[in-house]
Amino acid sequence: MKIDFCNVERGPGVWVFNNSFLQDELFIDKMKRLFANEIGSDFYVSNPLIWWDNLKFTIKRLSQIYGKEKQKDLNREYYKLQNKIQELSVKSANGIQINSEQFLELQTQLEDIETYKCQGAILRSKSQWALESDRNTAYFLKLEKYRQNKNVISEIKDCDGKIVTETNDLLDVIHDYYKHLFSCVSIDMHSVDELLNNVNVKIDDEDVEMCDDEISIEEIEKSLKEVLALGKGKICSNDLKIWKIKECDEVLQLLGIWVGKNKSLCEKLNWEGKVQSITKLLNFWKMRHLTLHGRVSVISALLMSKLWYTLMVVNIPEKYCILIKKKCLEFLWNNKPPLVAYEVIINKVVDGGLNFPDIMQKMYAFRLKYLSRLLDENYCAIWKQTCLYFFSKFENMNLGIEILFCDLRNRKIDALPEFYQSLILSWQSICENVDIEVNSENVFDIPLFLNPNITNGNKMLYLKTFIEAGVCKIKDIAYECKPGFLKESYIQEIVLEKFPEVSENKMLHAVRNVLETIPDEYKVLVEANVHVSKTPVLKPMIKDGVQICSLPSTTDFYYRMLVSKLSREPKSVSRWRLMYADFDLRKIQKIMNFSFLQSDCREVAFKVFHRIIFTKERLFKCRITKDSLCPICSTLPENLNHLILECTMLTRFNDFVKNFLHNILYKSSGSYINDLSFEFMCMFGLTKQNKYINYYFVNSVLAIRRFCIVKRRNIAMLENKIIDIEQYFKSTLVKNVNYAYEHYKRNNALQLFEKYYSENNPVLIIRDNQIQIDF
Repeated sequence: MKIDFCNVERGPGVWVFNNSFLQDELFIDKMKRLFANEIGSDFYVSNPLIWWDNLKFTIKRLSQIYGKEKQKDLNREYYKLQNKIQELSVKSANGIQINSEQFLELQTQLEDIETYKCQGAILRSKSQWALESDRNTAYFLKLEKYRQNKNVISEIKDCDGKIVTETNDLLDVIHDYYKHLFSCVSIDMHSVDELLNNVNVKIDDEDVEMCDDEISIEEIEKSLKEVLALGKGKICSNDLKIWKIKECDEVLQLLGIWVGKNKSLCEKLNWEGKVQSITKLLNFWKMRHLTLHGRVSVISALLMSKLWYTLMVVNIPEKYCILIKKKCLEFLWNNKPPLVAYEVIINKVVDGGLNFPDIMQKMYAFRLKYLSRLLDENYCAIWKQTCLYFFSKFENMNLGIEILFCDLRNRKIDALPEFYQSLILSWQSICENVDIEVNSENVFDIPLFLNPNITNGNKMLYLKTFIEAGVCKIKDIAYECKPGFLKESYIQEIVLEKFPEVSENKMLHAVRNVLETIPDEYKVLVEANVHVSKTPVLKPMIKDGVQICSLPSTTDFYYRMLVSKLSREPKSVSRWRLMYADFDLRKIQKIMNFSFLQSDCREVAFKVFHRIIFTKERLFKCRITKDSLCPICSTLPENLNHLILECTMLTRFNDFVKNFLHNILYKSSGSYINDLSFEFMCMFGLTKQNKYINYYFVNSVLAIRRFCIVKRRNIAMLENKIIDIEQYFKSTLVKNVNYAYEHYKRNNALQLFEKYYSENNPVLIIRDNQIQIDF
């Protein structure tokens, strides 16, 4: 059978009931009358199966006829609205005054019909991802057509091996095939009996004994030791034949991760497919019109989730990390130069960033999670012994978990496996924020060398002769059975025994240097306690800003700490602080990124905050435009302040917004209102809360104000047309509030709508499930 995507003759297809009709009261009335009539049929009692088939056919015909009539009415209304909008646009272009409110209302009605059509296209396209705000109808129509063509059988071979392409012939061949496949044929009972008589239904005594016996220890050891050859081990050829095992010479897939001796092949198998999958997903989502926050959500939820499991177990090669990061940043900025630095967008949203995921820091966070388990006495696993074994081989210092006292940032750690190298590097990244309590139990295990707490002239000690002689920790220069340090001559003798060629004076000087550099805090503990040989216990305390956390902690905590060292504050913050003395970054970012705000409003707020809107003044400096004059007022240069606040064409609109806000705030005290700055509110929002007002609704109004101003300016730049901003603001606010009401109502969360919109809000009225806003 061969499937292609060429145009073929179509049959009647499969009818699918449109369940949106169940929300149509007129259709429901028709269905009720139909059921009442059909229940009176004679077949209802005498032959219910025939009655049921007839009923389904009747429902189908009624739905098809009703659907066609409804679609015709919808199309008539759609073209009627289009014609009216076209007429008004022509009049406006010719300088004739039109009713702006009527024009916006017609556009809203047309948009509602387009949204309804788009929902149908989304449903039929069987799209894996779709947003409630999607408007890209052409995209879903293409996806629907592609899916339908994909399911078409264009040709098939019949029983004689001939290729059939005509629709009717295709149906006949398929029908004949299944007709003969499930049809009754004559059976030779004699042959059946002969076959069954020769089948042995019982197993012999040897097999019975083998099945009933317990599994021996030898069998278990054989299965464990000889299934997979580890290290230099080999599987004998006889066992391979008996157990039908395929021996893997280079790589092996274990729990979804490729491991083995061929490093380059393992890296390719582990990461190549993921890069291709991410590239495919990005190409798919590039066709969608997403905001910056929407693109970051796609990257975090759909792309990075493909990496985390593998990243938790093996290191990602640098070339793949750079490639994935590059592809994600290109997707975020639409293949254009970045408008905000990478060190800023990886910040949390409340810190002015986009919460863009950093792959390398996430890998280090996973390693710190492993390290926290290594330090946890209650967590038992075999890999902990393996880890400590490799630590002990570093510089032949025989260190275990106490390697965490060392500063290895400028040391070569290539001798360790890559996984443990990344574990050490992750620890070194946060060691400045870590405080390990030194007590009588762990002081003897503290290393003498490469320890930032044991220094001579701000330089860490590193004596190769001492290390090779086995003098690496404080316990190596302390008594075993009584408190205190060994005498200088005893320590000197230990080292000279390994290196007799070194002069005694030089060695004595080195011993004194080591003893003198040990901190007094350590000396007090050593001279007051006897060393007891046992595994050292470390309890690091990690400080991230004002938060103090003891290990073990969450991966997210480690990730945020690592990112905080890599990230930086947005450049625009210093500019805003010069303009506004009480500028609070986190508080402003919180109100500009409320979860209930529309994504378009949040994107505009992000661009305003980072001052990355390409105003005419900036475009003129780049020699992209002929002048820097505002496209709205055409009198003054357009910078960010002019665009949001100072344009003369905003005077009337600002008065309208002030009166509207006054109607919301009138219950609050006069001192509260007097303390508010309208300029600051228009730029960022309302930061001061009051129990008599709806703080969230006010910020929603201010966010929509910013959005409408930027939208009007963009329309003026691209289409050379100036819209009535007051009417546009009203229609946008009403639309957003109605959308929020329907959303929360559908999700049984009207208490959230009350919190964000209607509580302590005198301008918003709900009557008969209808939203009214008193402007």
